[in-house]
Amino acid sequence: MAVDPEIRAMMRQVIRVGSPSAKTAYGDSMLGDNTPVRAYVQKRNNIVHTADGGELLSDVQIITESPIAVHDVVWLPDADPLDDRQARQVKAVAPMTDERGGVSHYEVSL
Repeated sequence: MAVDPEIRAMMRQVIRVGSPSAKTAYGDSMLGDNTPVRAYVQKRNNIVHTADGGELLSDVQIITESPIAVHDVVWLPDADPLDDRQARQVKAVAPMTDERGGVSHYEVSL
């Protein structure tokens, strides 16, 4: 995966990404350790299309070279990564391809 140098230069912020690692006795997801990821974070309202064809309103777009899954959660740069209530649910992920057809980066909507 080769990220365009201009896009990589935009990724000056650090978000933290957590993935569900287990379920509680009540069926709620428990998060594993969160991981720091370089990203470009932009507050922008737009409508995103989900994998099942639905539409959701997104207010944050993240550009990163690290894959993030729809079931992951993200702590924005100003959020406390020790507080799970500040984590944001990923609504959609779009892999962006380069001219050779390989994935160059990911656009993540929260």
